[in-house]
Amino acid sequence: MKEHTDSAGQPPKHRGGGSSISDQALLERMLALGRRMRTMGRPSPESLLSDSEHMVLAALSGGREMMTMKQLSERSGIPPSLISRLVKGLEERKAYVERLPSKEDRRQVYIRITEEGERTLRTYVKRRMERLRTVVRELDDEERKVVWRSIEIFAAILERSQA
Repeated sequence: MKEHTDSAGQPPKHRGGGSSISDQALLERMLALGRRMRTMGRPSPESLLSDSEHMVLAALSGGREMMTMKQLSERSGIPPSLISRLVKGLEERKAYVERLPSKEDRRQVYIRITEEGERTLRTYVKRRMERLRTVVRELDDEERKVVWRSIEIFAAILERSQA
């Protein structure tokens, strides 16, 4: 993706001629950075999973016994129609999740992450952190503070928008 700077290396100005950066330019830059962060390093088996598949595994991970499809959709933020397809693929192709029928209601199905799914998720997170660590090590103290503060700002905005 093309860098969003002018001939002097400055970010583009807002359409109104002011000095602020446009929403579009900022969003494009953020998405490009996200793509670069996801694709750093060599491909590994767990990197062949989609972002959505990783989100499903993360929602199921961490001590949760089981979830219904509806709970999994709500927890991961993925629409129910897509959750069904993702779970099917994670179950049939990769054996990372399993379906368990409810003892109380035969129509109800619970989804649970398997040991292989947990292992794959841990490996994915570990490798992603290792790849990003090489970038973080390049930051000096001032740059670390700027990145930290930017993350705090985004987290606060996300929290407000979800309230």
